[in-house]
Parts: sequence; structure tokens; C-alpha cells
Amino acid sequence: GEKVLSDLGVWDSVSTYCSEVVGRKDWSPGSEEGVERIFTDRPYTTMVLPRDKLVGALYEEVLKRGGERVNIEFGKDVTVTAYGDGVSDNDKRCKIIVRDCYPVGKDADGVCEVAVEEVARECGLLIAADGAGRSVADGVGDVVKYVDDNV
Repeated sequence: GEKVLSDLGVWDSVSTYCSEVVGRKDWSPGSEEGVERIFTDRPYTTMVLPRDKLVGALYEEVLKRGGERVNIEFGKDVTVTAYGDGVSDNDKRCKIIVRDCYPVGKDADGVCEVAVEEVARECGLLIAADGAGRSVADGVGDVVKYVDDNV
């Protein structure tokens, strides 16, 4: 993560929100007891930050670097209807349907009621934080899924 953010030239902005940690605590699905791990064998210090701070820092960077060319929206349901022209590997434009998404309940955790009104869009780059639902990633189709080797 840090290398990619550095390569993109945004690490300095993001790092101001980070904290150093020497370990982590993991819970197995259904487990009430977490397992604490302290990292002593790493040549670097792990940096962490809340997801909303990362989003905020990246959002500010986009606005600084030409936000008028980028459309950023929050609280949307996105359905990918086409990805590329099906003929050329060079045409990777996305066709999407966008609907407003209203959270259901206080602790909706990504669950939303989707509006009926929809807007069709086309984009050259689509970045979505659709979480475990993966509706956008699955709609694109040729996304590489990496094995989760976090312990």
C-alpha cells in the first residue's frame, strides 16, 4: 500500500493520518477470543489509518490535481452493464447504471434501499469501494482475486 501511494505521489498526504503499530489482533469467524500478534521480524514499522481518513486524503488529492475531470460520488448503488467493447483489449470503457442508495437503519453496514431512478454513465476508469458485496468487481468480470494470506 505505501509503495503504491508513494508511486502515485500521495503518500505524504496520507501518512499524516497514519499511526505506527507493532502488532494486530485478529478474530476467527465466530470466535469470541482474539489472537494478538506482535511483529518483531519485520524490517519496517506497520502504518495504519482509518478507512475514512484514507478516503478523505485521497479525495483531497483528486480535487487538488484536477477534480474537474473526475466524478466522485458517495452513497451510490452501481451496476456494471458492460465492460469494454468485447472486441478489442484496448477498449476497457465501463457502462454503468447509478442509483442513489439510502442506508437502512442506524447500523446498516452497507445495506441500503436503492432508488428507482437511475442514470446511465460511461467511464474510462471506475474505482469502487463496494466491500464484500463486490458487485462492481464482479460486474467488470476480469478482476484478479488474490488469496487472502493474512494470518
